[in-house]
Amino acid sequence: MAGDPRLRVLIAGGGIAAMEALLALRSVAGHLVSVTVLAPEPELVYRPVTVAEAFGRAEARSYQVADIVADEQAELVQDSLEHVDSDRHTVVSGSGARIPYDALVVAIGARTTAGLPGALMFGGRTDVPQLRALLGELAEGRARAVAFVLAREQVWSLPVYELALMTAMHLREYASGGRVSIVTPEEEPLELFGPEASHALRPMLAALDITLRCSSMPALVRHRELVLAGGAVMFADRVVTPSRSWSARG
Repeated sequence: MAGDPRLRVLIAGGGIAAMEALLALRSVAGHLVSVTVLAPEPELVYRPVTVAEAFGRAEARSYQVADIVADEQAELVQDSLEHVDSDRHTVVSGSGARIPYDALVVAIGARTTAGLPGALMFGGRTDVPQLRALLGELAEGRARAVAFVLAREQVWSLPVYELALMTAMHLREYASGGRVSIVTPEEEPLELFGPEASHALRPMLAALDITLRCSSMPALVRHRELVLAGGAVMFADRVVTPSRSWSARG
């Protein structure tokens, strides 16, 4: 608005980080800023809980981005971020609109990538039906072994262990003989969290008969086989991997 003395802040993203930035700005700067949120999706889903949805143990809560933005007296533009023109202090949206700013917060999160060709890639709620189908195959004996893998180094590994532990517990409830394994390039499980986490996790995996294979990089999936870098081969009817580095989507 012409003549508005407030600092124009543009937040690009509609995930947890973007909403936290909005709330923090209102708390700290209040009336000193005018805020516009450029969000690609109308709904914010708390993605970490979607791991449990396939097992019927929890349901991730969802929120309407428009409601949050309105509560914080900000403006919402339902669109994606295409390009930043830093010289002109504007961004170009996916539809081609130009949005000016004085300060820009980019919180678009991680992009979906093909983690391992041939694997079931789990990235949130949209992948829950596929995971439920896999659990059904294992419980009914139509599949005998599943491997949960980290297909690259330096990624958020926690979902792999959550999925493997919950799958093993699910199969025990159904008295299934399906086998669960974890394949990771980490030298120790949950290496990012330090040795205490690794030492605490190993007995949990052993108690559920989960096979752990560290210092192993998956290379490709073929019929009932997981091929590792270097040529080693593991039997696996199904392979599951995170589709991104499990940061909250912006």
